[in-house]
Amino acid sequence: MSFDIGQIVGPYRIAGVLGGGGMGRVFAVEHTITRRAEAMKVLAHGSCDPADAARFECEIQLQARLQHPNIAAVHTAFRVGGHLVLVMELVEGAPLSRIMEQGRLPLPVVLDYCCQALAALSYAHSKGIVHRDVSPANLIVTPRGIVKLTDFGLAGTAAGQGAAEWGASAGSPGYMSPEQVKGVDRIDARSDIYSLGAVLYELAAGAKVAPGETPFERMRAQLHREPIAPRTLNPALPELLNRIILTALRKNREERFNSAGEFRAALEKLRAPAHRSGWRVGIGMVVLAAVVLALASRWVGHADTHPPAGATIVKNVTPGAAIVTPVLVAPPPREHSAARAVILRPKRTPPEIARPAANPAPPPVESAAVEPPRPPVPVVSPEPPPADIPIAKPKLKPKPNVFHRSLEKLLHPRRRI
Repeated sequence: MSFDIGQIVGPYRIAGVLGGGGMGRVFAVEHTITRRAEAMKVLAHGSCDPADAARFECEIQLQARLQHPNIAAVHTAFRVGGHLVLVMELVEGAPLSRIMEQGRLPLPVVLDYCCQALAALSYAHSKGIVHRDVSPANLIVTPRGIVKLTDFGLAGTAAGQGAAEWGASAGSPGYMSPEQVKGVDRIDARSDIYSLGAVLYELAAGAKVAPGETPFERMRAQLHREPIAPRTLNPALPELLNRIILTALRKNREERFNSAGEFRAALEKLRAPAHRSGWRVGIGMVVLAAVVLALASRWVGHADTHPPAGATIVKNVTPGAAIVTPVLVAPPPREHSAARAVILRPKRTPPEIARPAANPAPPPVESAAVEPPRPPVPVVSPEPPPADIPIAKPKLKPKPNVFHRSLEKLLHPRRRI
């Protein structure tokens, strides 16, 4: 049976080709009833190898056990025209290998991607499943930054299920663990830890952990050559990350991290300082804003406590409380003379009537009644009122309304308004 675009395969219509290789092909399909877009994986055209069919069936059974946000989910599987078909979640995005070709990623992004991949591996290991082919090509990154672990074609269980049919040395050269290269029968979760450590090494240092032009040279380097310290290639890396990567890449699996969860916890320590610093900065900004608001409100309240000139101050006094009235002490009066003479000048005569005399006599002096001196009014500067005394503003007399005056004049013409 051929699989062409537009062909109906079971309840699915083939919409396009997503990828392919020596083992199988992956198509973008659409369910004819639900209209949901999914991915369909079938063995390569003309492949009738029983070992390939057995491995594909084992992949379907193992991946169907896993339901995790960072693992591509299996929806269904069926046979059509003698072909075994796997229908799974359509992951929109790009493989990590293609993203790495565009340049080095920032360290926070690298740590985030690896922590997501370790979360998927930790879940799979808890179900007794070892992926055995962790590589950048099998890590799909969605546009939202979600990492999906795919291609469980080489997956097996810790008890050895799925490994005997196709040999224990299968995997991606450059990312295989040393025990996979040697062909050890029992491959456990620490093999996936080494593979992801090789991915992290390449992301952080910008070079492959096992360089070589051919797959054989890369596999030989994984067995006999110690990796160069990542910090030697990238001095900007933290020393803690340098130790974490080298621990995951130990030749002896007994010296690696015991689990994917332990590996992830070590990486989370590198991410924690950034989160704590951001949290501290946020708290500091909130505290600073609170202090500024408190000072501003205090200043405004202090400014409002000063009464305007001429305002009447009213203070509410609790019944029964003692009232203290300030006593104004006047300064001693000044000394004044016993009597004051008042000089009354005569009225001036118009110039045309008055005739000046040769020897004018001085004007008469009249004595007036002497007014007793008045005591001076003491001048006391008013003291500022206490801050807690409310100020009663004087009531202003409303201005007469013109319309109201006109109406009153019409109703009462004799009344004076």
